[in-house]
Amino acid sequence: MRPADRDGEEQSARPCARGRVGGQPTVVNADILRAARDVLPNPEHSMRSIAKLLGVSPGTLYKHPRPPGRPLHPGGRRTMTPEPEPAENGLATASTGSHAPLTRATLAERGFVGFVPFADLPHSTVPAGEGIYVVLRPTASPPVFLGRSPAGHRKGHDPSTTTATLNSAWVPGATVVYVGKAAGRQGLSKRLNAFRRQGQGRNAGHSGGEYIWQLADSDTLLVAWRSVADPPAGQAEAELIVEFIALHGVLPFANRNRGSSI
Repeated sequence: MRPADRDGEEQSARPCARGRVGGQPTVVNADILRAARDVLPNPEHSMRSIAKLLGVSPGTLYKHPRPPGRPLHPGGRRTMTPEPEPAENGLATASTGSHAPLTRATLAERGFVGFVPFADLPHSTVPAGEGIYVVLRPTASPPVFLGRSPAGHRKGHDPSTTTATLNSAWVPGATVVYVGKAAGRQGLSKRLNAFRRQGQGRNAGHSGGEYIWQLADSDTLLVAWRSVADPPAGQAEAELIVEFIALHGVLPFANRNRGSSI
């Protein structure tokens, strides 16, 4: 074997030795399957677009069973969309009504508390431990966006984005506009305080969810949180985002990725 070949072989083996391989995840769990089967009945979504939303490869979804009578052409687009048929597992139990809408009431039933404006966070009893949090927009009226973001610049980054981008990311009918987590050394209290201060124009080290600050009514947004221990905060965040995708077919307005790996 030539030295170059050995080097290439050794380099490709190193990520595997550390438990890491390249490309998109090839293993899906029940939450990802549930989200995929809920999005499948919508003819606007191809298998490829669903895989991209869920952070897995299209080939991974093709390996799992789909409802009968759902032929796909090579591009991944369904050629017909019959009524969903019940099945025992996999993607075959497609149903767009399997999840309740993520509203203040349903989130409260799941243990979320708070539901206060960002300005009231310093006067709220926010736990110091790990958890997840959501930002909700209580009004259903169409959004109005500011031309410039009032949020602080982090590492020289201007958080302002174009109105076209914001309109494209907006999810009509959704109450939740952002899902986040507080893990590691930063518990809920510190994380939400940093989020609030970032929105006030300070460099508080919180770059996530920056789109919300260009909402003209960002002062009316509500923050709710829930402490978590099992599953970990990263997994709980990702599961809630996957559930949102199952309901709306896209990420929450201010989330730019699917969260931590489940």
